[in-house]
Formats: sequence, C-alpha cells, structure tokens
Amino acid sequence: MRKRLFALVMAVLCLSISVPFATAADEPVTIIVDGTELPIKGLIRDSRTLVPVREVTEAMGAEVTWVPETQQVVVWRNIPRCYDAGGGHYPIIGQDHYEVIFQIGNKTMTYTDPQVTDVVYTLDVPAQLINDKTMIPLRAACEYMAATVEWDGATSTATVTSRSMNLATQTEYEDWEADQAEQDAIGEVTDKPLDSYDVYITPNGCKTPVNVSKWVGPAYGFDYKLTFVSYSYKAGGYFSATGSLTGTAGPSIYDVPDFPQGFAKSGKTGTYSGIEMMSLEGNLWFSKADLQRLGIL
Repeated sequence: MRKRLFALVMAVLCLSISVPFATAADEPVTIIVDGTELPIKGLIRDSRTLVPVREVTEAMGAEVTWVPETQQVVVWRNIPRCYDAGGGHYPIIGQDHYEVIFQIGNKTMTYTDPQVTDVVYTLDVPAQLINDKTMIPLRAACEYMAATVEWDGATSTATVTSRSMNLATQTEYEDWEADQAEQDAIGEVTDKPLDSYDVYITPNGCKTPVNVSKWVGPAYGFDYKLTFVSYSYKAGGYFSATGSLTGTAGPSIYDVPDFPQGFAKSGKTGTYSGIEMMSLEGNLWFSKADLQRLGIL
C-alpha cells in the first residue's frame, strides 16, 4: 500500500513539473493594446513579464500559426510603407514584413524585419505553455512586431502601441514615383496603336532608353503574363531553359526561336523565326509588331 501511495505522489509531482500552470505567486499583468484592455491577463514569473502571444499579437493585427510537430509559434504582420506627402496624405508605396518564430522550451527566437532576415536572438526565458496558453516575454512579443511597450509598475499594466505605418524616405518615394510613371507609360502604350507615339523608358540597370511603343521585354508590357525564362546553352544556340515563352499566348504557347550564342549580350538586333529581337545591355527585347502579327501579344 505504501509503495502504491509513493508511486502516486511521484506521478503527481512529475506531472506538476512537466506542465506549468499559473500559481498564487504569479502576479497578474493587465495588457492594453492600442487603447483596448485585453480580457486575458499576462503574468510576472521570476521577475519576467510573460504574455499570451496569440491574444497580444492578433490585437496588433498580426497573424499567428501554431506548428504542433515542432511546437513552434510563427507570428507575422505586414505594415504599409508610406510617404508623408503633406496635408495629412500618406500614399502607400510598399509593404514591410515582420516575422518572429518561438519554440516551446527554447530560449532562442528567430526574427525578420525590413533590415534583416532570420536573425537568431536569445531570450531571458523560453516560450512556455501555461494553462494551455503559449506565453512569451512581453517585449519580444511586441517590439519585434514594430510596437512600443510602456510599463506601469505601480499597477502592473503593460501598454502596447502598434505602429500602423512606416514612413518612407524621400529617395524611396522618388523611386516609387518613377516606377509608377513608367508603368503608366507602358499601360498607355499597350492600350494605343503601335504607331500612335513614341515613349522611351530607361529600365533598371540600363543606361540606354528603350522605345516601348516598338519593343517589349520580359519585365515591361507583356500581356497574358508572358515571361522569358532563364537562359542555358544548347546545341550551339542560345535557348530559354524550356525553349518557350511561358504563359497564355492566345490558343497556344509559342516556341522561342534559336538565336546565336552570345546574342543576348551582343547589343545587336536580328530576326529569328519571324521575330525581330534586340539585345540591349544584357536584356532581350522583342518587336511588338512581330509578336502581334504572330498572335503572341
């Protein structure tokens, strides 16, 4: 009888050690996110403030995924990158991605933000399950998601303010404006007859302007999501990796013609399989008139 009682006591002790739960010694923490008090509490354990990761980060607009196979929690959110155009106008010119990965029982976390990718950081205490909630250190839950934390020790209250946007620099805005103007010009050209007027653009990485009313390249103006795939040498000619333009080209996909090895870097023009092609600073361009005549564009 004593052996059975001893075994039962040991089993209870082992269970209490392996499954953490809130105790009377844990001090509750009030959590306010963007002005709203959450119905769930955090807690202070061993002088560390722990908060439920899902409830706090979702209140900030983040997405949370639980990976049961590895006991990992993945948290991410995208924040608009805006430019202060004055008069209270903040046009969005992009998105900034933030992501953190925690693992139960592990003191390390991995984070990504607009400046770095998959950086490993060591926490003071590991992520842990308490009362079936994944609890993580307060600042790790918020500051790596582009939020600020204010702590009121007198009331044990954590006030979290999430960032609704990131401000872009003048240079970022000017680059975005240039890209938009370029895309607008391309849209106008593809909507008009080929001989209506000439529009010149200078693609990224190039110095020479291209008349996009006459030429079309993989990144500029292809309808139907047509793209030219990466090159590889084959049988003395210069082919795409699959030998074709990919995508929906009318009723069928059109084979890319053979053209001489080195043509893509030659800075010349030539006609192959009825398509006039131009090489300019390492980029291939195709005659719009020929592509339209063949029903590709």
